[in-house]
Amino acid sequence: MGRSNYQFKDGVKQRKKRELNAVWRGVGFIILVALAVGGYWLAGNLLDRNVVQPFLPFRVPVNMTIFLIHWLPADQAPPFFEWVPKVIPARPVIQVATALLLDILAFSVMVLLYSIVNPIRKGPTDADQPRGRGRRSLVR
Repeated sequence: MGRSNYQFKDGVKQRKKRELNAVWRGVGFIILVALAVGGYWLAGNLLDRNVVQPFLPFRVPVNMTIFLIHWLPADQAPPFFEWVPKVIPARPVIQVATALLLDILAFSVMVLLYSIVNPIRKGPTDADQPRGRGRRSLVR
């Protein structure tokens, strides 16, 4: 007899959680990858269009470089620091940040549309909506 092969029975019947089909997990993964790749592509496209014809209310620095600051002296630095680039182009960093913002926006729209198409349905144990004129004043 094992240590955890017993169940507590207090009269409440627990429903088994429905298992999600593996196909829907694959569809969710494909949507996740499509959002990430599409967001990165759209961010690059928006940055290119903003360079040609500025339409954003602020300037986006696309053609600059980010210099890495080394806080260790050269003789104390680990050997792999020789292969680390000394500068990073700013465009990929800005494109990833813009893609994250676009992904959050796209996911929010997707959740909103899903909640409109599939509203929450009442279960057998849910209570009815309270009827009345709203909250009554405690002072009479």
